[in-house]
Amino acid sequence: MQFATLQENSAICVLRSLAVLTSFVGSPAFAALPDTTYESGFETCATPAQFCADVDQDNYGDIGYCLGTCEKPYDFFALPPTDCDNDSALINPGAEEICDGKDNDCDGAVDEDFPQLNTACTDGNLGICAGTGTLECDIGGTGTVCSITTPGQVPRTETCNGLDDNCDGTVDEGNPGGGAVCDTGQAGECAVGTVTCETGTLTCKANAPGCQEIQVNRTNEKRP
Repeated sequence: MQFATLQENSAICVLRSLAVLTSFVGSPAFAALPDTTYESGFETCATPAQFCADVDQDNYGDIGYCLGTCEKPYDFFALPPTDCDNDSALINPGAEEICDGKDNDCDGAVDEDFPQLNTACTDGNLGICAGTGTLECDIGGTGTVCSITTPGQVPRTETCNGLDDNCDGTVDEGNPGGGAVCDTGQAGECAVGTVTCETGTLTCKANAPGCQEIQVNRTNEKRP
């Protein structure tokens, strides 16, 4: 028995392939293909069409992965190349924009439905107890939440400083630090006054009308 050499086997395979191809070209199936001709090894037709890949299968063609051809290639589809994320079926021109730092609807803008994003915010507490921060996307991506970067202080006794120390929503209420008798340093009926908290500062306010007010430094106070 004689065995064919490797070169002879290769030649036989080529001849068989050519025979199959010749048989197909002459068959009715080949004649039923679109109006396609081959010139110098290139496929040509009257109206080539665009076919795009759709890796994430969201029915939107992948940008940058399209072919202009006469026949639909395998795994390519007649879809417009509008998908800006080929790896996520949740991101395409028909998707809803959510707050997640991504362009979900492929319109070139990120989180555009949340204009308050990255603006200043507080935690809702009052006075010195209020924490401040910046609005960020919430976990579900449906809105924003205040991310506190500077926590508020604990409440304390109200003092005359123009701040809401006890966090009740009112500044310097109850005349804190005031009420004592003081010397205004003025003559006559304007000499005697009362320590009063006004605009965050203790002043010696004369008891008589029409007198000048002076800032208190405790030495002005009259001790009983």
